[in-house]
Amino acid sequence: MAHTTLNDAPEREQPRWPLRLQEVCGEIRSTVRDRSRDELIGEAWLLLKSALLRYLRYHASRLGTAAQEDIDDIASEKAFDLLCKIELGEWDLGGRHASEIQGYLSHVARNGLINVMKKQSRHVRDGVDGSGNEVTGTTGRAVRADGQDRPDVGLERQEFVDGLRGCVERLNRRAQRVWFLKVFCEMKSKEIAVHPDVDLKPGHVDVLMQRSRKIVKE
Repeated sequence: MAHTTLNDAPEREQPRWPLRLQEVCGEIRSTVRDRSRDELIGEAWLLLKSALLRYLRYHASRLGTAAQEDIDDIASEKAFDLLCKIELGEWDLGGRHASEIQGYLSHVARNGLINVMKKQSRHVRDGVDGSGNEVTGTTGRAVRADGQDRPDVGLERQEFVDGLRGCVERLNRRAQRVWFLKVFCEMKSKEIAVHPDVDLKPGHVDVLMQRSRKIVKE
């Protein structure tokens, strides 16, 4: 399948972000791992996520409605995947034309949106159970026909909490703080960034959080 072109999401004028992304990614590859490199990674993350959000909203308007939460999750996940490829040298932006970078990110956004929509469609179909005994909805919560939780659900929840705690404990101390402030305190990245126990750029907070989610998920 050919990459989506600029015509699929027209710009009023040639944007500057593709060239800046190109510059930042080149600096990331040539800079040693220190605070300066962390700031570059944070900037690259923001550029990637912002562009992906734009293309996701555009494709959602053409393919069908999508929840803002889903769009944000897709943008975060894809931005992190691309950032990892940049760090590993698997996606080299050197010598790429701005329109090529735009078209590729539009293609990534469209495919990510289609995959999520397909999964959601399957979940809705799986939730229809004619047995009358147990129904698993799109949230994966198992209930009895009378709408009450199964007796073993409490045990399953405790096992999940214990397992999650063990996974989070494998993160480094700063990542644990960011995770706690984001998940339990529901703080925004800008608020977490200025916390005295974090002291990072907002973009780096997002990258760290996405890495932590990947580790916990695995």
